[in-house]
Amino acid sequence: MKDKCVEARIAGILLRLADQIGRACPAGVEVSFPVTRKDIAEMTGVTYFTVSRVLAAWRKRGLVQLGRTRIVIVEPQRLAQIAG
Repeated sequence: MKDKCVEARIAGILLRLADQIGRACPAGVEVSFPVTRKDIAEMTGVTYFTVSRVLAAWRKRGLVQLGRTRIVIVEPQRLAQIAG
């Protein structure tokens, strides 16, 4: 149950970042650096490792695409469901 809470917080932060600084791209909504996974960890109150693990799981499910300097939200509606 705790993982779901963590996933909801990370999803909420990503959606807020997408709304504030995201830009549309062919794959979805791109959130480019200067926002890092460490920043996301600090915003959500979890460890960098936890953020990386959740993002990797979401990448496998096709929700996000990860790059060195960006996160692309491919399925914002599914992230919104996770965020609650």
